[in-house]
Amino acid sequence: MFQDSKGFMWIGTLNGLNRYDGYTFTTYTSENSKLMSNGIADINEDQDQKLWIEHYYSDNKHTNIDLLDLQT
Repeated sequence: MFQDSKGFMWIGTLNGLNRYDGYTFTTYTSENSKLMSNGIADINEDQDQKLWIEHYYSDNKHTNIDLLDLQT
């Protein structure tokens, strides 16, 4: 779980990335967004307000990183 600089709560699961705005959840998956995969391992934000999303893979040895721009 991660809270970004705008106050949104981000929850990574094996079924995608969920954003909570205090009222509702929005779910991002590889099917409805540009995420590479649904298994979310870690979430961080950089100084440019981009989320770095680390993904799990089934072998638990390899990961990929997505960038999600919070400005768009």
